[in-house]
Amino acid sequence: MSEFLFERPVELALALGIVWLSVLALWMLTRSKIWKPVMIGWGAVCLLLPLVSTFVTTEKEQVQKVMTSMMHDIKARRLNAMIPYLDKSYNYRDVSFAQLKNKLIRSGRSWKFRELKAKVHRIKRLSNGDLRVYMTCSGIAAKGSNIVPFDETFWKLRFHKKASSTYGWVITRLIPVKVDIPNQPTPDNLKGIMHMRI
Repeated sequence: MSEFLFERPVELALALGIVWLSVLALWMLTRSKIWKPVMIGWGAVCLLLPLVSTFVTTEKEQVQKVMTSMMHDIKARRLNAMIPYLDKSYNYRDVSFAQLKNKLIRSGRSWKFRELKAKVHRIKRLSNGDLRVYMTCSGIAAKGSNIVPFDETFWKLRFHKKASSTYGWVITRLIPVKVDIPNQPTPDNLKGIMHMRI
């Protein structure tokens, strides 16, 4: 419900407007005194609620901003720019924060990204309050003269709200769904991808 109220002000205004027109029609047909204050009150709600919703930043919008910031940092400062976005207690499918951090630092020294594009397709709220982000990335990774184009790699990320984090949210899971690296088979798990020699 909060998603509809605060993340979709245009749809909200349309829904409220349709209800208001229905109340107006009832008032015009019946000329009953009861419908006039209802119509005026609902008209005020139609104006105020969409206006208020434009000033509210929802959790999904917060995570969208974190994703945009992270992609900008990776593009500008290499792969190790992702480290501050990770939960320090990250431990999922045999990959710990320390292992992931070391891999990102090593890769960040040599790999740079060009034409990096990321698109968030869906953000889903999980039962424990975490958010799952479905995203794709594409671009060109360059290591000296070695150029590796990658097209539409598909990832699932899990975000957990953490007030102590600079960004308010941290990544607790990185799950590769579809990662194709040219000319070699790509594992379907993060640990396997981390051990690849590219």
